[in-house]
Amino acid sequence: MRLRSVVCLVLAALLAGSGVPAGAQGPIRIGASLSLTGTYAKLGKNQHEGYQLCVKELNAKGGLLGRKLDLVVYDDQSMPPTAVRLYEKLITEDKVDAVMGPYSSPVSEAAANVTEKYKKVMVAPLAATTSIFKKGRKYIFMVISPAEGYLEGLIDMAAKRDTFYGRFAPGPAKAA
Repeated sequence: MRLRSVVCLVLAALLAGSGVPAGAQGPIRIGASLSLTGTYAKLGKNQHEGYQLCVKELNAKGGLLGRKLDLVVYDDQSMPPTAVRLYEKLITEDKVDAVMGPYSSPVSEAAANVTEKYKKVMVAPLAATTSIFKKGRKYIFMVISPAEGYLEGLIDMAAKRDTFYGRFAPGPAKAA
């Protein structure tokens, strides 16, 4: 499944469980802080494009729950303290209906403290450090595989490859 499809599914699931009334007027406002500058800028910009594409595709199909989507995005500069300030703003000032997570585990960890405080569900599509999700938090959800499991199976695969090629590799020359 392509990342775009995953983001759209996650967004739909987030909104379905957010308590946004179907009959409400105006667009559904989705907020996020993204790393548009700083250390994670390249990947944060990719994430932003994915969010924009998802909103565009859903709006082209009539929106979600009969309402168009509106994306509110701020640049967290790849800095956790900035993300904290921005999620506070998204929730308390911008009054977004739902939030999507930022890029990276450190920034998501910081943002999760805010979403927990306000009991606002946040789907974290690009946070992979499991410690974020093991702190008794109730309002953050992981989408990608845990980082601790990224290399799982790699050693087995390497050992199998070595065994396979080892059978066909020339060994030490035998004395005649």
